[in-house]
Amino acid sequence: MSYFGRALIQCCLLVLIISCSGAPQTIPAQASNLLVATNGTVRLKRNGWKDFVPVAAGVHLTTNDLLEVQGSATILCAGPTVKIVTAVGKPPCPTEQSLFTYDNAHFNATQRGVAPDIPYIIFPRKTLVIEPYPLLIWHTTQAASYTVAIVDTSGSVVWQQTGINGSSTQYPRTAPALQPGIDYLLVITDANNKSSADDPAKGLGFRVLSEAQRITIQQQQQALAALNELDAPAQQLALAVYLATWSKEAGRSLWGEAWLQFQEVAKTRNTPALQLWMGDMLQAINLTDESDVAYQQALQQAQATGDQERAADAEAGLWRVLKDTTHRDAAIKRYQDLGDKTTADTLRLEAP
Repeated sequence: MSYFGRALIQCCLLVLIISCSGAPQTIPAQASNLLVATNGTVRLKRNGWKDFVPVAAGVHLTTNDLLEVQGSATILCAGPTVKIVTAVGKPPCPTEQSLFTYDNAHFNATQRGVAPDIPYIIFPRKTLVIEPYPLLIWHTTQAASYTVAIVDTSGSVVWQQTGINGSSTQYPRTAPALQPGIDYLLVITDANNKSSADDPAKGLGFRVLSEAQRITIQQQQQALAALNELDAPAQQLALAVYLATWSKEAGRSLWGEAWLQFQEVAKTRNTPALQLWMGDMLQAINLTDESDVAYQQALQQAQATGDQERAADAEAGLWRVLKDTTHRDAAIKRYQDLGDKTTADTLRLEAP
């Protein structure tokens, strides 16, 4: 969430996101706009909050929010259109349907991390994928080589290659194109005979989008690229949130694809909200150790910058991953300090 459970996570972008691991708790969908870039000092005060808090790229904004800007804040609104804010005021976005809509799902961890000597799947894992020839990524066990295979629901091997080095490979175009509507599973076996099949998590297969769905994503990408007011990282951030909030199919969404995009954005525009998005995506695909790391980074960054809401969201994400009530209590206190009694009360009622 999870931040796909709060701020970023609430950040509603383009399509509806869906639930994931475990049974997510949901709140009615909320339309919002996306803060994609900041220059100087930008602070946010939501309706009911006691004061302003510093914010950075990746945060969702609603029409009732108040921004205090010393410099500039770049907002992606419905349309899509871009608005630049340089003073104090509400986001000057149209009231039409937002570009981003998110149902505020809270992803609940269903397992702890996988043993490090297992070459477990990283991508594609419990996700939809855009291309029929996807990149394949796994956890490295430092083995001499790996056998990489893709199997279908019948257990038939669609493609297999031995002697692969490293922790990733591209599904080759000489192999059969993966087809929409079919469940596939990536299987990795290292030279020590350790297999991704030893991962205790279930339901880790993936599906490929249809051609029509791929065209829709390409059109959205072209629309974002045409917004000259946005630099490349801002465009990629918007695309990543768009993918993160794609509608669900067969219990999966484009969570893995979104995570890959957020990773690229983080190379040049790393913010607490961005780390929250990554934590939510990783939690959605049942990579709990990795999501733990992302939430911890979000918390450290938010504390360093004074971003109280992102710190609360990170604590909430850690609570859902670790089931440590210390994090839940810390999140509740932060929300209360902000003046967000509704979120604090909702979190208090969450079951372990």
